[in-house]
Amino acid sequence: MVSIAHSWDSVITRLLITHEDIQVNIRDKDGISAFMRECGCGTDDLVETLMASFPGLEVGGRSNGGRSALMQACEGGKVQIIKLLLDRDPTSVNDTDDMGWTPLICIVDRFRPPNRLSTLHLLLEHGADLHAVPTGIFSISPSLLTASWAWAKQDWKEEAERASLLSLFLTFDLDCIHHRDGNGQTALMLAVREGAGPLTLDLLLSHPGSGAKGINARDHKGLTALFHALQLFSKVNWE
Repeated sequence: MVSIAHSWDSVITRLLITHEDIQVNIRDKDGISAFMRECGCGTDDLVETLMASFPGLEVGGRSNGGRSALMQACEGGKVQIIKLLLDRDPTSVNDTDDMGWTPLICIVDRFRPPNRLSTLHLLLEHGADLHAVPTGIFSISPSLLTASWAWAKQDWKEEAERASLLSLFLTFDLDCIHHRDGNGQTALMLAVREGAGPLTLDLLLSHPGSGAKGINARDHKGLTALFHALQLFSKVNWE
């Protein structure tokens, strides 16, 4: 059942799920069910059919790493499926996996996921936590993670997307512009360090929540965004 939902067309899948002996909650070696896979890479109507046809369907089930169907749907950019899952359980919007990643962080950290802006907006409307911080090497908030996108450096489309995401975050939470990472660095500092373009920098510098507090903020080494900008320039041109 797991591989079928992932690769076969909906007609065959529908035939299988009508069999009286079908067990829809069987998991693969990673603890992922057919339903979870369908949420991430399948069709809206099949997910809706599964949810309506099987009262015992483990909609809130988790994989071996603690990942949920909602996280799968978010990474797949499945807006309608996300709505279905949140309607079933609104509290799942801030569920975390074993690394402390929320559905929102799963989208922010993914390179070019489909429908990124609309899925993030949907999660935020349902109360997604912009202060959530995962464990491990990426122990920073969603706004800081977005500001530090390394892949946007030479990609103007991604740069525009980064600015749009940060603007969206600030619409829901003005305070996120002042989040700090473990080194005391702000979104502005991280954006400068990663060579962010004018769209992102103008947003961070001109936002009402920034001001002198933002431009002159110091990290744990006492460095401001200007220090980081000069350091970046020297690395590119002088070393």
